Amino acid sequence: MLESSFFTETSMLSASHNNKQRQQRVILLLDLDCFYAQCECVRLGFDVTTTPLALLQFNSALAVTYPARTLFSQPIERGDGWEAVRDKSGGKCYAVHVPLLPVQGDTTNATTTSLAETLQEEYDSLYKLSKEQQEEARKRDLWVRRFAAEGKASIECYRIASAKIFETVHEFLETEKSQMDDTNVKIMLERASIDEFYLDVTDAVNKNDDYWNVRQDLLEENSILQTTHLVRPEGEESVPWNGDVFRRACWLAHQLRQYVRNTLSFTMSCGISVNKTLAKLSAGYGKPNGQALLLPEYVEYMLEQTQIRKCRNLGGKVGAAVQSLLPQDVPTTVASIAKYLSMPQLVEGFHGDEATARWVYDVARGIDPQPVVAKNTGALTKTVTTFKSFTACPVGDTTSWIELLARDIVTRIEKDAHRNNRYPRVCTIQYHPTVVIHANADRFDKRKLLYQNKSFRTSFPPQRLERDAKVRHLVHDIQSKLLQHCKESTSNIDRLGIAASDFITIASCLDLFVQRGVSGQDGENLSKKRKHVDLNLDCTVIGETITPKQKDEDADRILAEKLQADFDRENRLLQASERLQTLGKKKNKTKRIESFFVKKK
Repeated sequence: MLESSFFTETSMLSASHNNKQRQQRVILLLDLDCFYAQCECVRLGFDVTTTPLALLQFNSALAVTYPARTLFSQPIERGDGWEAVRDKSGGKCYAVHVPLLPVQGDTTNATTTSLAETLQEEYDSLYKLSKEQQEEARKRDLWVRRFAAEGKASIECYRIASAKIFETVHEFLETEKSQMDDTNVKIMLERASIDEFYLDVTDAVNKNDDYWNVRQDLLEENSILQTTHLVRPEGEESVPWNGDVFRRACWLAHQLRQYVRNTLSFTMSCGISVNKTLAKLSAGYGKPNGQALLLPEYVEYMLEQTQIRKCRNLGGKVGAAVQSLLPQDVPTTVASIAKYLSMPQLVEGFHGDEATARWVYDVARGIDPQPVVAKNTGALTKTVTTFKSFTACPVGDTTSWIELLARDIVTRIEKDAHRNNRYPRVCTIQYHPTVVIHANADRFDKRKLLYQNKSFRTSFPPQRLERDAKVRHLVHDIQSKLLQHCKESTSNIDRLGIAASDFITIASCLDLFVQRGVSGQDGENLSKKRKHVDLNLDCTVIGETITPKQKDEDADRILAEKLQADFDRENRLLQASERLQTLGKKKNKTKRIESFFVKKK
């Protein structure tokens, strides 16, 4: 079905996600250019805008600077191996390997074990090297090839750079907010990934007239167009600004990008539009080291140029499913979805999944109301993970890889605990068993068998243990349970991963227990229960002497955690049972620890 008028004023108001005063919504997507390769340029003292450099993991390029893509007759591309990089560039492109955690020994390229007091100290130790240190690092790291059997690639140094850039962006925003006449102005900052940040500057550009009036000369059209690419059809001359909000956003984006560049030497591109999806799509028009603006009037034009797989969240199975629904011989662009697929067709194509169908229907029209979630105090991940793929070998021969992964995650968790005052309770182990595929198996079954991972859970080592003891504890747990799951030590696996999760705040473990478990309880009854607790448990606090009172409190905490673990196991069984029942309203059968303490009346 062809929908002739699929972009309307109403849909664009929805795309803008206006509030009651119909403020024009303005979203920025900041994208660090070829981020991993750029980190190496900054570390080694190269200018990323002029230096051809490829960052490789074993024999495949992960990231390539823009000069490496344009300076040579054959552009260097992601996926190229060492020989290809050398041959295409005639040896003129620098090549460096991702930092490696060897099976035995210290890390290469950069340290990942520092417990520096501040993020600034750690960042400086990696990226603020002296000329002599940079020269030494170049001699040590350039054109040094690594192999998968040597160890595990580590991107910890890139996470540190990302955190520092996030902090620097936040500093800039706080400085600008302090100069605005409205002290309650809101600027939402969200980390989308290791190299992308979203900004909602709606409040800042719709208000604060005194702040903007003194900068009016900088908001002239000619000034803005010198720094900003306008996404629009060729031949268009006039610009439908519809006020100053987009000019203000362009100026703010340029100032922010310059601030990061001058402070940390990193370049970033920026997309500016009315929602997350359109901001991300427009960012591609500003690469590298530039910015692009997509006005509401040109949304239809851009979606006609955008392949479905290039659109945010349409690059995987959902995008493939949508393309299969389109008529043959029509462009596989986002605009084609709106032109040729109705809502009922999408619902049918997604087997009755109305939520997914509605999302695709809206995105095809440039509508994306998803808010920017403010994380101005820092973006903490819910899980810390480490993985390694290797040549298939028996489970009994994976000890060295298990030790490597265990030490990596324990070190990172210690650093996270030091910085963020939290510690994980749960550890998920994921592994990939190799399988013998029957010759008669169909393609679906083959793919399912080839890519099917298996997993199990265990507790993370107690925080009180020393690092080496934590590693031994984790290695023993993983080895014993892996053998149980694989039935025999001769079973082969070729991939292994560890994910730490279920973080709790270190300082408030006892407070959480008291607030949630003791509320409304009779003190005498609780005291009787506490008599059954072994008060000689080893619950040391780092740097402090244990008092009898502290032992009581730590014993309570351990009891609370043990009980919650028991309830969690019961919850998982209840949830598994519910999934087997027919669809409908599900009763909340989960238990929390307070149910242990609070009696039913």
